[in-house]
Amino acid sequence: LAAFTAPYDRPGYALFQAHCQRLIADAELERRQVRQRAVGLAPLGERGWRVETSEGGIEARRVLLALGLSEQPAWPDWARRLRAEGGPVRHVFDSDFHT
Repeated sequence: LAAFTAPYDRPGYALFQAHCQRLIADAELERRQVRQRAVGLAPLGERGWRVETSEGGIEARRVLLALGLSEQPAWPDWARRLRAEGGPVRHVFDSDFHT
């Protein structure tokens, strides 16, 4: 199992997973995790963000949205237009992202 994979020497899956698990444990993120569907996100200035979820609102200084493989990211209009014009707009889930 390679620690880094070609052609860009990105971390291999096992190394990346081990790194993530260590960070999750060190920051005690499991107890901070909220499993709800985000339906809206609004900035609150210096106070952080308000996330509207399927079960109500949550305010936080920082927000991490985790999209599962079955979810599709919402592309902003400018990104969709630029991509349609052949611009260099890609997403990490694109099948050709590695090229």
